Amino acid sequence: MRYFLLFVCLFATIFADAQPFKNLKRLEAVYATYTDDNNQQHSEAGQIYYEPTLGKPITEKELGQLYPFTKGNLPDTWLGMVRTKLSKTASAEYLVVFDWGMSDDYNYAFFLMEKDTLLPLQTLSSEGEITDAYIFGKEIYLPGNGYFYTTGHVNNMFNQRSKWTVQNNLLEETPQAFNYVGLETKAKAGFAIYADVELTQKVADIAAGNTITVLLNLPPNQAPKEAFTTKEPRYQQYDYYLIKSEFGLTGWMRIEAYSMETPIEGLFYAGD
Repeated sequence: MRYFLLFVCLFATIFADAQPFKNLKRLEAVYATYTDDNNQQHSEAGQIYYEPTLGKPITEKELGQLYPFTKGNLPDTWLGMVRTKLSKTASAEYLVVFDWGMSDDYNYAFFLMEKDTLLPLQTLSSEGEITDAYIFGKEIYLPGNGYFYTTGHVNNMFNQRSKWTVQNNLLEETPQAFNYVGLETKAKAGFAIYADVELTQKVADIAAGNTITVLLNLPPNQAPKEAFTTKEPRYQQYDYYLIKSEFGLTGWMRIEAYSMETPIEGLFYAGD
């Protein structure tokens, strides 16, 4: 376990210092600009990173030339588009769209570019659920290896990283052993951490104001049965996180799912 946690910390440092994929071009889709107290201008944007030999940005005008039915019909929330293949050997081409969303629900949508129409893809989650054709996030990476990768603190509790592929016109998420969090932060209120996810073997008490690191989150398929309600078995009422204390002790704690206020600074449900 000690070497595993060392690897987690090393991975966090590498991820913070460098982009996870090399030689990709970036399309920046700006959705907000503001001026700070020092009169410096900043922008908030979604990012599409793509392999330039497989894809390129496409404008609304260019899309209208390919598909006349799109002229004047694109949503105002579509802020950036790239047409691309997912690998050098793939024949299918996709339109990847960064969508601002109706209430800051930043997401990416995929459309199969057929000869006469754009076919919206649906999403197959790691739990096997089929949903609408979008993936929440603020960054997407299309490195040309047949997969794509997303990040973003959008309609979730933290900046979540995911890996995806397309199977039978479904966007399919790759299951993970854990969700990496890597949030270096402080405790806003006191709580205990435990050696087991059943929360029976206390490791330490974390005091308000202490520096902590949120290392990992348990995916739903790894969570204990207590995570789910009895009336609605598919509804997750608790999320579980692995915490590293200021001293370096580690342990699990749980938080009510979808909480906008938690005892940990920066860990909250970003959604409505």
